[in-house]
Amino acid sequence: MNRQATDHKRDPRTAPAAAPERFETVIVGGGQAGLAVGYHLARRGRRFVILDASQRTGDAWRQRWDSLQLFTPARYDGLPGMPFPAPAFSYPTKDQVADYLEAYATRFDLPVRTGVRVDRLSRDGDRHVVAAGDSRILADHVVVASGAHHKPRIPAFAADLDPRILQLDPNRYRDPSQLPAGGVLVVGAGNSGAEIAFEVSRTHPTCLSGPATGHIPIRTGSRWDRLLTPPFWWFVSRVLTVQTPIGRKARPKALTTTSPLERVRPKELAAAGVERVPRTVGVQDGSPMLENGRVMDVATVLWCTGFRPDFTWIDLPVFDRDGTPAHHRGVVGSQPGLYFVGLWFLSAFTSSLLGGVGHDAEYIAEQIASHQHDGQRRAAARHQSVGSPGPDRPWNATHPTPSRSPSSASKTVLYRMIGAAVGRALGARSHGLTIMSGGWVWGRRCCCWWMTTPRRWRRWRVMSAAASGRTTRSWPSARRSRRWPRSGDWARSRRRLRCWSPGSGWPR
Repeated sequence: MNRQATDHKRDPRTAPAAAPERFETVIVGGGQAGLAVGYHLARRGRRFVILDASQRTGDAWRQRWDSLQLFTPARYDGLPGMPFPAPAFSYPTKDQVADYLEAYATRFDLPVRTGVRVDRLSRDGDRHVVAAGDSRILADHVVVASGAHHKPRIPAFAADLDPRILQLDPNRYRDPSQLPAGGVLVVGAGNSGAEIAFEVSRTHPTCLSGPATGHIPIRTGSRWDRLLTPPFWWFVSRVLTVQTPIGRKARPKALTTTSPLERVRPKELAAAGVERVPRTVGVQDGSPMLENGRVMDVATVLWCTGFRPDFTWIDLPVFDRDGTPAHHRGVVGSQPGLYFVGLWFLSAFTSSLLGGVGHDAEYIAEQIASHQHDGQRRAAARHQSVGSPGPDRPWNATHPTPSRSPSSASKTVLYRMIGAAVGRALGARSHGLTIMSGGWVWGRRCCCWWMTTPRRWRRWRVMSAAASGRTTRSWPSARRSRRWPRSGDWARSRRRLRCWSPGSGWPR
């Protein structure tokens, strides 16, 4: 009896700690980056878990200000395997994005654990240790998908402002009704600052502090926007990457340069009564002071000066001198098994966007799947040898469905753009549009025919086809015969391209 009573009264602090869980991969962050990586890992049959500090999937978007809208059309806001449920050229709100992420996790049954905040990431031998409160998780691979917008970048002199001045950042601002009466100073003239200043100016005297960043000459949602967005998206997602010389040259400047205004224009800000003032550089008598010495008498200061990442919970030597992770396309070479996803310009200009994070997620999933144990490799080899379905061999592996590679997709866009430009330049507008909307074969044939046919024959044939309404099928590739280009024609095209230089016109 005494022994049992002693057992019941044992101090709980002396009880053995719970055994740590074990997963092959732990994804820290349940936003768009973490869900995209989870989607590709689930397709490969890997065992993983997603840890999200929010109480509900998508809460990081729900906590932004009420009128926030994306700057990219819904056509380019979908994650892998599920397009965004909105008209192609509409601009979703932040609540629509949050609901979409929640529906995405539910549709693909992704193992998301909400309300779990990771406190520390360390390494124990050849495994990573993820500490979240009293629980510990051991993992071979850890994907940091918590993003780069963790803490607002507020200057140090903000602490010297008068306590009666309300200070907010975009994460705590909701709508103008929460602001007290009096003037409002919005510090930061980027897209967020301009949109908030435009909204607040309806009810409060508003000043926008910061240098002018310029604006995009095309109005969001216009016909020109719909026409130019597809080639622009292809350029920023396929050309502006760390794998191209132009992308590597543009990356340092893109990381530090403020993007131009997209939705709100300077003329609209002036018409709304927003006063443009210089940069805010300090505090005088408890009030913000501008670089020209002017002291602002305001009741509210909104800090729209951007965000900075917070990776203090990562206890591993993986950071540069400026505190950014040292990686190549998200793979940390100094710490095998550690990856980053969702950072700005991780591998492309669109790496942090909804429509661009899928490429990085697929690449990271391929890296994780390639690090298999010898037993798993032999098992996978046996599956493929007998022809049975498996994570690396789908049911239609014998007769796979034809698909286009990323390089083929890039060529498709290029062929169509060149074909449309050729037709429109020579007056064949209808045929240019036909090539733009038709199959990739017609774009390639048009380009090959253009490069292998004498100039006078090309001009006469295109103009006559435009006048008579004939389709592109009637365009021959040579004057002497009505046939499509052959392999020899491609060789002649390549020779002509070698001799061509910019400014000399089309190759003849």
